[in-house]
Amino acid sequence: MRVLIVEDNNADARLVKALVEETGMSINITLVGDGEGAIQAMESAERGEAQAPDLVLLDINLPRKNGHEVLATIREMQRMSQTYIAMCSGSTSHEDISLARRNGANAYFEKPTGLEEMDALVRRLRQILNSLNDGSNQATIF
Repeated sequence: MRVLIVEDNNADARLVKALVEETGMSINITLVGDGEGAIQAMESAERGEAQAPDLVLLDINLPRKNGHEVLATIREMQRMSQTYIAMCSGSTSHEDISLARRNGANAYFEKPTGLEEMDALVRRLRQILNSLNDGSNQATIF
């Protein structure tokens, strides 16, 4: 499994990476720190120059291009249009959640702030990764 984590805050990136690793699955993780870098990585996969991620964990507040712009751009790519994308943000704004849904996000998670939220996110990530691994259709989670 391949996961692309798009997060500009180093502490948050390390936390999300650790939570993905906590699923216990064999995962190749790539970290990208801004929206332009995420788009470049996905364009490279679109052209067949790199392997496409199975899952993109995408923050909203990013430099160079925000997560909503990145999401919309990915959804326009023919080969990447079905990639599972989960917005993982500190924003609880109904506008952000609605825009993520309209732009084609498969899931929206608030960044965990405590141990219970971290455990819940690990369970959700494990569920998503297992369904992607076995080819079953993962439901949208908002």
